[in-house]
Amino acid sequence: MISIHPIRPEDLADVARLHRESWRSAYRGIFSDAFLDSERVVETRQALWTRRLISEPSPGSFGFIAREASGEALGFTFAFPAFDAQWGSLLDNLHVRPDQKGRGIGRKLLAALSEHFLQKLGDVGELSLYLWVFEANAAARAVYEHLGARPAERVVITLQDGSEAAEWRYVWRSPGELLWALRREA
Repeated sequence: MISIHPIRPEDLADVARLHRESWRSAYRGIFSDAFLDSERVVETRQALWTRRLISEPSPGSFGFIAREASGEALGFTFAFPAFDAQWGSLLDNLHVRPDQKGRGIGRKLLAALSEHFLQKLGDVGELSLYLWVFEANAAARAVYEHLGARPAERVVITLQDGSEAAEWRYVWRSPGELLWALRREA
């Protein structure tokens, strides 16, 4: 049994660990192996989530964590409502523990996030929803395209390890469009 709950400050260690594990699995060949295997990944993920959940939370930002009945953390998602005047709300993170992929955890997290936008955030739920996906992450791009996201913009960025990578902005017209696609799949 998988349950979905809002992320709280007490979830910081689990979220940082899931983020690190997901990066180490999904981003091989994008970031250098030396960076992914280093303590720097541990430190940067811990610092990021300490800021986001405790020391400098952004107003309105929210997320959800998926847990097994035992309490074990399986994945999480995090978003920033009305983040960009042109593109709308930012879905900044969707990570599932590598050994748990294929169980529908990511879809459950995306559904919770979309429902939150629509039920709790009023007009923000009508804004478009977007995320960034590395061009080399073909599996993730295929999932988002299958769920109706459209590639809108390609940029090349400098990564934390100093290398460069191309990424795409994928956009849904609204969280409702994403939720409709997820329900269609169910």
